[in-house]
Amino acid sequence: MRVLLVEDNIGVAEDLERALTRHGDCEVIWAKSRNSARRHLVDNSFDLLILDRNIPTDDDALDGDAAHGWAIFQEVCQNCSGLPVWFLTATEDADFAANVANDYARQGDIHGIREQQAVVRVIWKKNLNDVVANARTFIDQVRQLETISILNASGVNLTSYEEKNLRIFGRRHLATSLEIIGLSGGLSGARVLKVSVKNSAGAVRLTSVAKIGKSAAVEDEVMRYNANVVRLHPDGFPQLSALVDVGSGKIYGVYYGLVSENVQSTLSILKANPSSAGYIPAELRRISASWERETRQETVTVGEIRRRLLPDTKRDQVIQQLQGIDLTSVEAVRVTANRSTQHNDLHGENALIYDDRKVMVIDFNDVGESFAGLDAVTLSLSTIFHRDSANLRSGWMNPSKIENWTDLASYIDGCAFADFIAECRRWANDVAGSPKTTSALAYAYALRQLKYSDTDKDLARALLRATIKDILN
Repeated sequence: MRVLLVEDNIGVAEDLERALTRHGDCEVIWAKSRNSARRHLVDNSFDLLILDRNIPTDDDALDGDAAHGWAIFQEVCQNCSGLPVWFLTATEDADFAANVANDYARQGDIHGIREQQAVVRVIWKKNLNDVVANARTFIDQVRQLETISILNASGVNLTSYEEKNLRIFGRRHLATSLEIIGLSGGLSGARVLKVSVKNSAGAVRLTSVAKIGKSAAVEDEVMRYNANVVRLHPDGFPQLSALVDVGSGKIYGVYYGLVSENVQSTLSILKANPSSAGYIPAELRRISASWERETRQETVTVGEIRRRLLPDTKRDQVIQQLQGIDLTSVEAVRVTANRSTQHNDLHGENALIYDDRKVMVIDFNDVGESFAGLDAVTLSLSTIFHRDSANLRSGWMNPSKIENWTDLASYIDGCAFADFIAECRRWANDVAGSPKTTSALAYAYALRQLKYSDTDKDLARALLRATIKDILN
């Protein structure tokens, strides 16, 4: 367990440090000013923040003020809101305690014991014995939490806050150990993991898909889930089973229940048995039928479609990658386009196969209104541009081949999973508004690939040339 103690009075700091470290494995990091506390909060992870209200700005400053402790508290609320905070104050200010209780009162299952506890507490300095007594209980709970082992066979590089979030979830379900496997690799800035909760005999109690990331990203995903994902067919998405939003600092986790341990991504299926995947696009379309039914048609420019995937501020960053490709004329072309809710990041690692041939989608951080057909185009092109797709495009895809984009028969000739690509194109053309709109979506997707460091730029430019030619004809 690690505690950040922010206290400018060395006598009080020594007393607390001595008492805390005497009780088990507890590391106390001492900061005696606002600025040193800030540095520690950025550079380290903590299980508990004990914060004096009245501290100076810098270690050698003599400007102690309650505003400086309050500034640290505000920063924690904004950037590390899952970190428990114990406020120390020498002034018996009833209004202060009442204001904290009224404005920042928050209860949560800090230790995964299914017990709601205050995340923020105010403690008078004259009652330091209460701090020590409460800390002993806190340390015991953290120690028990840390006994849950994490089996990380896929080598996901977890931070201490991420590990603690997983353990809190596991402890709620009586885990002795957790087995994790990386799924979508954190392309959206958060990790998507398959989590198996195991008992002392090694038997799996339950399996979950976890999305673990910074608080804002996870809260946004939960909002999108409740607004849009629940409208999908019930067998096509995992049910939200838990939110871990306290106890693990700046990291939140949302956990979705899985009905099967046997889960593979679409890209994995395409690699292992490419001819067996032709049914997947139609299943994904069935799952999202409620989104498709709400489609509305508009006439838009290709530039408007491109902005949905790559805003103008990002477009300027890829200009140097174009090598003479002119975007001016194509972006002014008007096409008939349909708008509907889309997943907006439906690459082949976000479409999972379970129980042999059942399909579900995961990772909902981008779900919202967009242009219909984008999910189908993204799924198809992820077999070329996703960072885990190199083996799929080998022997089939090259710049000359991708320039056959509009001639589907030539485009899929030699592809081991031709039925899968053909079904994606059929889905896109059916819902996008017109085949030219499908090309406009592929144009926008290709342009966006130029901003990533790990994509094949020659393939992206070749697809740009093919889609521009189709749109302008």
